[in-house]
Amino acid sequence: MFLEIFTLLVLILVLMIRYATTMYTDELKQRYIEIQNNCRREEARHKALIEQRGVLEEEERSQEKDFKLLEVHVVKMRETLADQVSRNREMEERFDQRS
Repeated sequence: MFLEIFTLLVLILVLMIRYATTMYTDELKQRYIEIQNNCRREEARHKALIEQRGVLEEEERSQEKDFKLLEVHVVKMRETLADQVSRNREMEERFDQRS
């Protein structure tokens, strides 16, 4: 009788351990799936950010190129302005000399 009760208790204990292990395993599987989903979401977000960064870097390079071209244009315009000012002064001096 004692062995039968002991066997029954051990069987119940084994079933309880098996149930707890199964529940814990299911919980771990669920957490793993959630982590995988988060990982995929973050990878997609990272990829989008990398693409956006590439677009912004290209735009920055384009703006730097445009800025350099504008600087060259400003230098040329200043030279033209300086030439025009000197011609105006020469003409003014000639006009003053004639008067």
